[in-house]
Amino acid sequence: MKQPNIFNAYTRLWQNVLLGPLPPDQSLTGRLVRSVIAPMPTTPNADAIGREIALVTEIERRYTPEQILEWYLNTADYGNGARGIEAAAQTYLGKDAAAVSLDEAAMLAAIPLANPI
Repeated sequence: MKQPNIFNAYTRLWQNVLLGPLPPDQSLTGRLVRSVIAPMPTTPNADAIGREIALVTEIERRYTPEQILEWYLNTADYGNGARGIEAAAQTYLGKDAAAVSLDEAAMLAAIPLANPI
């Protein structure tokens, strides 16, 4: 397993405490945390951002980047009632996710990124 940069996590935690709430983490893991594990309150506070920093660090410690990507794609909201890549492929393309082309997969992967959490 890849070891996350603990120094970076501690730095972000201290900045969050000393400077007030930091902006939410825009990485894929940060988006996963906000959408599935610990949704951010409407007004992010230092506690919520601190929890997000800790969860992102722990997820990156426990899972490979491929596992994180799979988890994100299978839980992301694609709009029109489609949650997860399989539902998105059915909704937008009318076929199974395993049958989509590379171009279609890239289009589907971009949909949740266009909808900020």
